[in-house]
Amino acid sequence: MRQVRGDGLPQDRYSVFRRFAGLLAESNGRDDPEAWGAELAARYSDLCEERICACRECEGAGTLLTRLREEGYLVYLNSATPAEALQSILERRGLAGRFDAAHGIPPSKEENLRCILAAARVAPEE
Repeated sequence: MRQVRGDGLPQDRYSVFRRFAGLLAESNGRDDPEAWGAELAARYSDLCEERICACRECEGAGTLLTRLREEGYLVYLNSATPAEALQSILERRGLAGRFDAAHGIPPSKEENLRCILAAARVAPEE
């Protein structure tokens, strides 16, 4: 995993597990590393979602989100979590309505930030 994580290539979970599976497929008796990588990424995603949904809220986070909204602030979420999983997590945790928008990947966090700036009608220098 150190070799894959340190190779300088894209680091989303799908590309990491695809490369990881490619390196270990033969020694693990796998003849389709692409499919194995996808399977590993899906299992990792499921585990992450379950654990994230089961953990306690950071103290004061819900209160802060509520207060920001009550005071008229725009509240956006920009995450490296896959978009579909992010929406599921927000719904399961009862947080979906607390944000003006929640952006996951793809696209990149940088692209998401551009979308947020445009939606909020805010220039990057602001």
